[in-house]
Amino acid sequence: MSMSTLRPSRPCVATIPREEIEIMKTAAALALIGSAAAFAPVQQGRVNTAIAGDARSPDGLGVDPGPLDLFDPLGLVEDADSFPRRRAVEIKHGRIAMAAFIGMMVQELGITFP
Repeated sequence: MSMSTLRPSRPCVATIPREEIEIMKTAAALALIGSAAAFAPVQQGRVNTAIAGDARSPDGLGVDPGPLDLFDPLGLVEDADSFPRRRAVEIKHGRIAMAAFIGMMVQELGITFP
């Protein structure tokens, strides 16, 4: 068996049409331009650190009080002045309870820290 019998008669090189090559070059150039724009400096504006960013939230907690403003259907609030503080404390306790639940789930999954 000679080497000429093992070789194919035509080369196994795929030819890509010229239009497709131009499209691939354009796509690669646009990808490079897009990735360069990610590292361009951004104009820094003034940062607002105010808690009361929402005009609907009078106490700055981000809670819309709705049309009733003071919702106390059972009459548990003696004075309306303590209501915003009690609402803030309730939100804080809810957040602590959510963090405690995540901690409990981490322990149940067997994840340990050194």
